[in-house]
Amino acid sequence: MNPSRAFTTVLLSAVLSLSANPAGADETHAQDDAFFAAAAALLPAFQGVPEPVDPAESQNAGKWDAPLSLPHVPVTAANLPDGRILTY
Repeated sequence: MNPSRAFTTVLLSAVLSLSANPAGADETHAQDDAFFAAAAALLPAFQGVPEPVDPAESQNAGKWDAPLSLPHVPVTAANLPDGRILTY
């Protein structure tokens, strides 16, 4: 059998089995709801949206450095865990 056809067959079988309403689906749904309710209870309570910052207070909070000369045109950048910047 063609590998892509086998994959399609397996995928279709999985989708059809998930779309059917098997016996006990309501119990599973209730268990899932209980699990996620318990997980949500462990999270900190929502504290609301923070107050806006006055622009005058943050005017001197940071600064721009001189432009960098790079050996290529950076399309995107990633901040690596060790603090370096990867551009490509």
